[in-house]
Amino acid sequence: MKRLVLSLFLAMATCAVAPAQELTVQSIYGSAGLTGRSPDTVKWSPDGKKVSYFLHQEQGEKADLYYIDVTSGKPAVLVASEKLAAMKPPVSASKDDRERDNRERYRVAGYHWAPDSEHILFDANGQLWYYTLSSGTSVALSTPGDYVAFEHLTYSQIARSVGLIGRRIALVASDEEGLDPEDFERVCAQKHPKMIFLMPTVQNPTLAILSVSRREAIARVARAYNVILIEDDLR
Repeated sequence: MKRLVLSLFLAMATCAVAPAQELTVQSIYGSAGLTGRSPDTVKWSPDGKKVSYFLHQEQGEKADLYYIDVTSGKPAVLVASEKLAAMKPPVSASKDDRERDNRERYRVAGYHWAPDSEHILFDANGQLWYYTLSSGTSVALSTPGDYVAFEHLTYSQIARSVGLIGRRIALVASDEEGLDPEDFERVCAQKHPKMIFLMPTVQNPTLAILSVSRREAIARVARAYNVILIEDDLR
């Protein structure tokens, strides 16, 4: 009897001094957490006000994009699974399977916050969507088969990743001053690229720096042909 009482006392004392589990996204939704569901692709919004993550539903393959408001600590749905599902193109060919495997192997993220924290860029099986949080609407930016323009010498890993998600590459001539605006207009007229990737300051690998006049000329061409400028610049 004394041994039983002593055992119970020690058990109660151990519980009393055990530290409380810190409540984090992982501790709540981890495989051994409070809900048994693991979060996926956890990200901070650029303004530091939200922590976002995919949370798969208990049944099926659907997932919602959740967020936690760091001020209140309360989770809520940011983008519902129905809206995410509407962005995904039908998967029918083996090529789609290969592209999906490539994205998983090279860790192509499923979504990216825009710098203003008001928009999100989604990669839905290689199709890019620009989602506006305030209106809950999305616009397709690029689909497999579209052209993405690059300087004829550019950062090889970026160009390679474009091919991995089913885009075609259009090369634009450049010289010691950087990308040639006239050749960019030629490519736009012939290939109709959806976007162009630029390194205007200390270009890799040429180290060229675009002058103000060239930057303005490139912007005019992009505006005329409705081409999205993706700028990898120094801050």
